[in-house]
Amino acid sequence: MSVYLSKLLVPIVIFIIVINLFLRLKIIKSYRELAKKDVYVDPKLLLDKKKLESFIEANHPEHYEDIITFKKQLNTLAIIASVGLLSILIIFLIVHSNT
Repeated sequence: MSVYLSKLLVPIVIFIIVINLFLRLKIIKSYRELAKKDVYVDPKLLLDKKKLESFIEANHPEHYEDIITFKKQLNTLAIIASVGLLSILIIFLIVHSNT
């Protein structure tokens, strides 16, 4: 079983890298669009939904959708990176414990 898992590790890593690059490009594009509109959000606000929404309503109500989309893209990237790292770590530990 560990042989199959070790062979599965390389495609998983490649898949995660490709998804990561794709999401990073989308995030960079969104950030550039926000920067062109002179919309800058403190990174701390992206972690707190209530503060972010009050900031958007007070400062940039016309760019609400763009900022929320940017936040969702960042959250998706973080989740995929975490799940990918955990899956690689689990596969590595299973393969290493069987040898």
